[in-house]
Parts: sequence; structure tokens; C-alpha cells
Amino acid sequence: MTVGDISAASSAAVPSGAAPALQLPVRDVGSGAAEAAGTGTYSWSGDRLVPVTEAQSGTPAVSDLLHAAFTVLLHRYSGQDDIVGARAGGAGGAPLGRPVAVRSRIAEDVTLSALAAGLGARYRDAARNAAPDAPADLGTGLRAGYVEHDGAEAAAADGFALLLEAELTASAVRLTLHYDRGLFTGELITRMAANLGTLLRDAAARPEAPVGELTVLSAAETHHLLSGLNDTARPYASTPLHALVEAQAARTPDAPAVEWQGAVLTYRQLDEQANRLARALASGGITPGSRVGLCLARTHRTVVLLLAVHKAGCAYVPLDPAYPADRLSAIAATADMAAVVHDGDDAPGRLDGVGAAAVPWAELWEKASAEDGGPLDTGVDPGATTHLVYTSGSTGLPKGVVISHRNVVAFLAWAEDTYGSDELARVLFSTSLNFDLSVFELWAPLTRGGCVVVVDNVLALTEDEELRPTLVNTVPSALNVLLQRAAVPASTRVLNVAGEPLSKELVNAAFDGTGIERLYNLYGPSEDTTYSTWKCFTGPTAAAPTVGVPIHNTVAHCWTRTDGWCRTAPPANSTWAATAWPRATSTTPSAQPPRSCPPRPNSPCPGAGSTARATWPAGPRTANCASSAARTTR
Repeated sequence: MTVGDISAASSAAVPSGAAPALQLPVRDVGSGAAEAAGTGTYSWSGDRLVPVTEAQSGTPAVSDLLHAAFTVLLHRYSGQDDIVGARAGGAGGAPLGRPVAVRSRIAEDVTLSALAAGLGARYRDAARNAAPDAPADLGTGLRAGYVEHDGAEAAAADGFALLLEAELTASAVRLTLHYDRGLFTGELITRMAANLGTLLRDAAARPEAPVGELTVLSAAETHHLLSGLNDTARPYASTPLHALVEAQAARTPDAPAVEWQGAVLTYRQLDEQANRLARALASGGITPGSRVGLCLARTHRTVVLLLAVHKAGCAYVPLDPAYPADRLSAIAATADMAAVVHDGDDAPGRLDGVGAAAVPWAELWEKASAEDGGPLDTGVDPGATTHLVYTSGSTGLPKGVVISHRNVVAFLAWAEDTYGSDELARVLFSTSLNFDLSVFELWAPLTRGGCVVVVDNVLALTEDEELRPTLVNTVPSALNVLLQRAAVPASTRVLNVAGEPLSKELVNAAFDGTGIERLYNLYGPSEDTTYSTWKCFTGPTAAAPTVGVPIHNTVAHCWTRTDGWCRTAPPANSTWAATAWPRATSTTPSAQPPRSCPPRPNSPCPGAGSTARATWPAGPRTANCASSAARTTR
């Protein structure tokens, strides 16, 4: 961390430019802020912090060391590289009633003592040159500062959102955090005080460590973030996905499994027709391990074909006809498909030059009608590929991620523990196969005896009152449209929302305008097989939704560029790990997950560059995150 663009020990002027607006994790509007208006205080003895100065080279003054440590804490909590804080009091400093601005910028190779010396020099220089009537320029954001005195004159916190007051006498040090109760909770302030002490103690133990490596996490917080929240190991079946559907078909052969526009397939019919299609694929030269593209309209028979692809030991590659042609061409060019099943007699032009065999859907279905509907004996390893899903292409081109049966089965084990059979009784299958939410909509109900209700998209609920889903899985923007049109059916008990930031207003509107019992906020990059974290709401909320905690057999870590594992709620990168990790396609090696996750704090992992809404247990904060995801063996 430097002051300006020079070393922290220098007193040269900060480069010109408007003071940046300081941002900190504040209360969500409407979460009790109005009732908590006023100034709060939290005080504690700083006597144990005095020995910290003895470990620092150059023996900076206690006041300068405290100011530097508080500045580091503001950088950590804000996630900002460039901040401006106020300072007043002390020998050679500004009067308590007229603080001056002190600016600091990030540099990871500066020790705390060097930072303290540099900030102290800059502070005293600013105090000497301050115009008597000119207010400190602290930017347009939150006002934060540090003041010191010897007890003879009390500090005033007027006009500050956050102010650290240090009372320094010959025999004692007493610290007080003054804070705007409408902006900050007492819990957060208590944590900040503890984090400040941890940072100073780490600096004492490692005086030559750069400030970017100093930890603010106590041992209890570290354990909670790295171990407590990630204690998610649960057993799950070691079997291919279609075996779970076959077992369900044996349990409930006559129950409805798939419905589309009034046509219904029972589990027995689904299983037998999938067996016939699997044999038809094999007789057409499609061998186990092949990738089969699907470029056809959604009907009940689409579900049969998906199951048949798995039974044949193959993986499907979604090529939704509604997607842009250039995107589908890019997918087809990299997916290494053996065949593509398509609507109509002629192969889509986007397959030109791909080398995959074009298989008309009607022809394949007719051929399958002559095949045996009995069980197949194709052995499929749980580690075999079930499908490819392509990311949104945040780096310019879509990247294919190879998902295994083990990935999906591990995910479904969480779904089995989380959703009741009555909630999965009728699940709307509305999401494109090119979007990973479809994995939940298909296989969660089919492995639990539920019925997959096939529609073109979720807005079908605005047109057809006979769909009667018990669970709707969608994105917040689509849910907003459904709520505006009063189109969430009375039969719906659960709403799943994922893929976009979820606002508390939308949560509350869902509970106010429908008869739902639960709403889940779900998050996860494509590389981690559909969902990584979950948060369940059972009613309206006063606070902004978080993404919650990791699902079964998933570990979630967050870190920042300057802090390793993050502490409260900074903009951060995220990494996920779970029981079975996917592979990138051979033509897109950049989609490979990291080799391993950081084993300890302050060991950052590279991100894969996708955008996500990140929140943490200590409080929500929206951020652009680079997400790396992998299902790995724990």
C-alpha cells in the first residue's frame, strides 16, 4: 500500500484527481436502519496493542501505527485500492475540530511500519498546509477517519459514518469506534474491532510481512469460513444417472413421468421408449462414449431421447434451435460430435463442415419403434460424460465444460435432501438445454417419482392455466414478468431462482403475490454442475438476499487480490470445489478448472473470468467476481 504513487515513507504530494468515494458494507435499506438512527459507540482497551510497536522496524509512534492499521482495514472492507480518510489530533497534527484528508493507495510490498511512517508524514504535512476554513476533501462517499488525543479533549464524530478514536496516555490506550447506526450494525462494528486487533497482532508476529499478507481473521473466523461453512460432505450413489431413473421406473411404473401439451408418458413408457431409442442409436453406429448433438424442438419425446443418449453410454450436446446460429456453429465446431439429431429432413446449415452424422429425428423415432424395449446391458462408468454445457462466453467465445454422471448424481443427492417429493411432483421443464438450470428441471423429478412438465419457456405459464407446476425454476428477470402478469399458478409451492442477482423486493413480491411456501436463491458457475450455494426463504425478507452456503459435497472459498481469503464482504474472487470435477472440452483447454484450491488463507487461486453476484455470511455485497469452479475429490 502506498500513499500516492511513491513509497509509503515519502512525503511527496498525492497525484491530482478527485478523491474516490469510499464504500463500505452498510445496512440494507429497510432492514432496521431507520429505527437504529443515531450514533453508536464501541470501546475497548488497546493496551495489548502497545507491544506491537516494539516489533516494527523504525519504531513508529503508536498513533501512526493505529492510523495505518485502520487504513488497511478500510481498504480490506471496502475492497478499494484508492481511499481517502480523515485524521486529526496528535503532536504536529490538525486540530480535532478540523481534520485533514490523507489519501492511500494499494501496494502489496509495503510493511505496516513503512506505511505508518508514510501516512504519518503525509498527515503532518497536510496539517501544516491546511487552509483554516477549508474542509477536508473526503470524496462523495462515506466519511471515515481516525482521531487521537490524550484524554483532555474528547473527539466529535459529527459528520462521520465511521470514526476510530484513540485515547493515548502514558499508561493506557483506549480505542472507540463511533459509527452511524443507520448504516452499520453493532455486530459488524464489533467484528471490525476484532479484525483490527488481529491485524496488529499479525504485524507484531511478522514485522517484515507486507500489509497485503497480514490477516484480519481471527482463528474462530478462519475456522468458520474455511471449515464450518464447508462441512458439507454427504454420501451419494456411485451410479450413472440413468440408473437412478430406471430404479424410479421400477418403483412407480404407472406414475406420470413426462407431460407435454396433454400427452403423458408413464415411467414404464419413458423407460421402454428410451431403451428402444438407445438401441436405434447403437444400430446407427453411435458407440458408447460418443457425443450426440440435439437440435430439435422440445416435446415429451425430447426427454425420452435425453435418457436414451445416456442409456447408450453417450453424452448429449445441446444445440437449441432458438439460439443464435453463430453461437451454435461455434459449439458444433468444438464439441467433437459423432452425430446430431435434428428436426426436418435436411441437416441445419450450421453443421456444415463439422463432420458429425446428421440424423433426422423422425427417422430415428420410427427406427426405434422396431427395437426391443427391454433393459440394456450397456455398462456406463459413473465418471463417464453425461453432457456438455457451454458457458456464456464472458471471455469472447463459449467454453465447453464436460459434465460427468458423477457430477449430476452428487448434485441430485443435495436435491433429494432439500426438496420433498410433493414439491417435485410437477416440475416445469422450461429452461433451454443450453442453460445448466435444465439439469435440475429434468433429473430432480425423474429420480424422485415426479413429472416433468415440458414447455417452450417459462412464459408459457402466462398462456396455459392447465400446467399446474408445483415447482418453477427460472431466473429473477423472468420471475418478475410472471409476478407482474399474476402468472405463477396457485399449485406452485416452490420457486427456484438462479443465474441473476436476486433482490429482496422480488423475494417479497413473490411471497405477497403467490401462494408459494419456499423460495430458493441458487448460485453456481456452469463448471460446478448447476448450483454451488443455496439460500432458502420461507417468507418476506428485510435484508438483501445472499447466495447462502455451499450445497452438499461442495466447498466455497472467497478471496481478494490483496487479502487472500476474504473476511466480511469485499468484492472478491470465488472458487468452488466438490466431489467430482468436470473437464474442459479438448478444444477449449482454457475452461479447465484450477488444479487445486488454496489450502490456506492468503493463497489465491486464479479465476476463470465469469461474472457472478457474490455475497458472504457476514453481509451481502454485489460484486463482479472471477469464478473458478470444480467438483473435486475431497
